[in-house]
Amino acid sequence: MRCTLILVGTELLNGATLDTNSVFMANELNKVGIKIDFKLTVGDSLEKVIEAIKFAKERNELVILSGGLGSTDDDLTKEAISKFLNKKMIVEEDELVEIQKKFEKLNIEFLKKNYKEVEKPEGAISIKNDVGMAPAFFINGIAAFPGVP
Repeated sequence: MRCTLILVGTELLNGATLDTNSVFMANELNKVGIKIDFKLTVGDSLEKVIEAIKFAKERNELVILSGGLGSTDDDLTKEAISKFLNKKMIVEEDELVEIQKKFEKLNIEFLKKNYKEVEKPEGAISIKNDVGMAPAFFINGIAAFPGVP
């Protein structure tokens, strides 16, 4: 199988953050026989992320995104995937409870904006995140994972 990696985050383009995720991901994908045809880095722009997904889906059946799953205004990966697939965003109750427990365990207040971390396109399958907050997900040949760090 062949895929395209899309790294999302203006910080990856302006030099503020070093991309370590794609190196790790490439090594892991190679171990299971998945070859990478393209690696794109795109800034925090809804239109640009959608454009990158379109480019990738026209060339590969598997697209893997890293970054943009958090709670800030510039975390747009989920929304981009949702718009690309014409799916509405949903929150599953069990995932909401799980992330609220993570916040409680860290003694951090769970704010309204944090709901965004468990939103996903309708029909997406969540992938548990044991080291961070936002879960990853998979839908229609598109996988989205949290980014650096």
